[in-house]
Amino acid sequence: MSIDQQKKILIINTGGTIAMVHEDGNPLNPLKPGKWDQIVKNYPVLSTMNIDTSIHTFDPLLDSSNISVANWKQMAEVISDKYDEYDGFVILHGTDTMCYTASALSFMLEHLGKPVILTGSQLPLANPRSDALENFVTALSIAAGIDLNDGTSLLSVPEVCVYFRGKLLRGNRSRKLSSSAYSGFESPNYPPLGLVGEHISLDARLVRGRDPEEFFANTELVANIMVLDIFPSLSPDVIKRIAVGSESDDEKIKALVLKTYGAGNAPNNEAFLSAIEFIVNEGVLVVDVTQCPQGMVEIGLYDASAQLLDKGVISGLDLTPESALCKLMWLFGMGWDTEQVKKQMQLDQRGEQSLNIFNIDYKNGTASPTFDGQALIPGEVEFDKLESAILQIQGARFINPLTKSKELGLRVYMNYQNLQQDTDTSIIQYAGTSVKHVDIKDQPSSLFLDVTNSVKKFFTKGRPGRIGIVSNDAEGISWEKLNLALYVGV
Repeated sequence: MSIDQQKKILIINTGGTIAMVHEDGNPLNPLKPGKWDQIVKNYPVLSTMNIDTSIHTFDPLLDSSNISVANWKQMAEVISDKYDEYDGFVILHGTDTMCYTASALSFMLEHLGKPVILTGSQLPLANPRSDALENFVTALSIAAGIDLNDGTSLLSVPEVCVYFRGKLLRGNRSRKLSSSAYSGFESPNYPPLGLVGEHISLDARLVRGRDPEEFFANTELVANIMVLDIFPSLSPDVIKRIAVGSESDDEKIKALVLKTYGAGNAPNNEAFLSAIEFIVNEGVLVVDVTQCPQGMVEIGLYDASAQLLDKGVISGLDLTPESALCKLMWLFGMGWDTEQVKKQMQLDQRGEQSLNIFNIDYKNGTASPTFDGQALIPGEVEFDKLESAILQIQGARFINPLTKSKELGLRVYMNYQNLQQDTDTSIIQYAGTSVKHVDIKDQPSSLFLDVTNSVKKFFTKGRPGRIGIVSNDAEGISWEKLNLALYVGV
């Protein structure tokens, strides 16, 4: 390959362990950021690679613990300014906040058509047993689209990625799971985009396609977002104070990433739920993500999460906490209001989540004893990718709480026009029955019903979807919200 055919890669050195040296060269002294030419002088391989590299060094160099929104903006602006000059970009970054930066850049770099690979190391490059050299050289290879071992061409990866210890990970799916292991990064809810051994193997099925639209960097982020772990005996007053914050509206938080137990569960006592309802009413968007390293939030699977839904919390599906935080910063940075951000949070933007959620709201109403409602099915819904459809009836209660029954229940029918109280359950339009035992008859409850098969059978995108409900109580039931949630693969 001649010099004029060499791929041009810009190395953006932000600092971090990979670029650190011991003060005064003494291995007993603390580590501090070092100048790149001093660091690489003992590694001739870095000057013999068949890649045309340039370096942009942050001044000052950063320990990644000090990374801020302003630094993300700097990185995005460097890439934007140099986008047309280079074939790809490698960002040298500290490991502690690398996943946050990778997530933020994945949203900020709109219509990205070139590789942006973040890498770092657990030990400095100058250390004899460092993992830095392999991480750095392989990141350069992937950014340039060349396997430097044998010169073969590689699949282009037009994404923001993290490369670490033999794995290329989608940036907004990556997590740091070890503070010291060389294989310290994983993407628990998405397979690696590539595996590296003697050769570099990239999976074309997993890599996002090149975006044909013109690239630009969207650097407006709103930093008024918080992350909170649920833990036993968490004070509800703490949650309320989060929302109140400052007297200035500009300083109040816009959203809260709530890290819950398991599949999205949280305390269902009145004090906790009242605190959540309070901050939602204050205009705070609450997004439920799991504390577990792997898995997906399934609001409504257990009663402990169903009541979060009643209070206005939305599902973060399998978003990492880092990605959820950065996605909220980016969406609010668009200048959108909370309802618009709420809708966009549940849709995949950059491959950061496995499903899209389309929430279809039906009119509030009553089944006394029957109800017939229609709502438009969005044209974006791809029914061949529909994984589940859940009917959610929130705030349901008996119209007459003096009824003898303690079973709050209903039968559901799809696209049936002549619904009566005695309509048979043997007809094809019958979708199922949902029943809940209630001890306090005038207390609102939530009912859930899986209607996936019926939705696939009777509903069509871009057309009205008709839902009929029959109460099991002759005097009927009422509800505060009737919603059909469609979970569609991306």
